[in-house]
Amino acid sequence: SGAGRTGSNAVVNENGLVYFLSTGPSDGPGDNGPGISGFLELPYVGMTAASVPEAEQTLLSLTRANSLNRMLADTAGNAEVLEATRVRSAIRYPENGSYIVASNIFFNESMKPSQNVWDAQVYYPSAYYRYITAGKMITDNAGTFSYDTARKTLALTDWWDGRNWHRDDPWSSNTINRFRPDNVASVYSFIVMPEERTVSVCTGNPAMPFWGSRAPGQ
Repeated sequence: SGAGRTGSNAVVNENGLVYFLSTGPSDGPGDNGPGISGFLELPYVGMTAASVPEAEQTLLSLTRANSLNRMLADTAGNAEVLEATRVRSAIRYPENGSYIVASNIFFNESMKPSQNVWDAQVYYPSAYYRYITAGKMITDNAGTFSYDTARKTLALTDWWDGRNWHRDDPWSSNTINRFRPDNVASVYSFIVMPEERTVSVCTGNPAMPFWGSRAPGQ
């Protein structure tokens, strides 16, 4: 899910490549500077890469302008999060070979120079709680996580603090589905199933929910 213009930070192409980006920390010297922005990366990667390895190679060859987390997935089952600033990068792979979650914070320790407070719960609590809430939903539904579970996860107005659930708290910035008016509300959500070549998009808060489905190329 995202807070921004629909389509401004995600691309899915006809080959089944999924590329989603979010901003990341940039506390280190040289983390920002002249280079290619994410808004230019998106269409270029979408038009030229057919797989995660191809997208990764392209992204690492570019001079980045700023700090971004890039979630990549494809129809072959490849998935990774490329954490990068202008001067450093690192890759995370699915935990236990099963799932991976991206957020607005870094988790690969190679990125420590770019995140001055490494404890994510302290550095960016709302991003941290959204991150562990998504992980909680995935692990609680291990082996049965489906399209419907994904819709339920994106529509959550509950959030997990690592020990307890905080139920029905839509005005908190800690929920995946946010209703706050101060520039942190959810403006769109999407679900991609690369192997089935299906994309579902919801404009607005997904708890409403008004979802449309369209396969790439249609």
